[in-house]
Amino acid sequence: MLIISALLFTLSSLGSGLSTHMYALTLSRLAGSFAIGLISTITPVYIGKISSISLKEIFITYNQVAIIIGIIIACIINYLFLNFAENWRWMLAFPSAFSILYLVLITVLPENASESSPQNREISKTKMIPLLAGIHIILYYTPFILNDIIYKP
Repeated sequence: MLIISALLFTLSSLGSGLSTHMYALTLSRLAGSFAIGLISTITPVYIGKISSISLKEIFITYNQVAIIIGIIIACIINYLFLNFAENWRWMLAFPSAFSILYLVLITVLPENASESSPQNREISKTKMIPLLAGIHIILYYTPFILNDIIYKP
């Protein structure tokens, strides 16, 4: 799933920067939103699956700090592209460099807990059901919520 999210990030950023039509841009941005939702859901689960009990909190904190640092870097890079011609294309396409790097680095991570430690820890299916149900609820109700927001009587 991490590789799928990395591919979606790459396709989204390249598609957004190279799009020539509004529908292509919208579809690329939608794929990027899906990749962000996917990675923000899968990463904490992966960290919990791979790390030992004593390190889980530290790694989750590092994950949150990395997200904040990434947002700050994105703001700085967007500021640097302000004076470029067609700067919005550069702003949307530049993350492809980071997503390709992410795609390369994700391949060296261990796939399961048995590869990272002698203890074999797995996520039970009963723990994954609420996670997947939450994603389903968001995907199902978002169009209704947006419709109510946009078309207020």
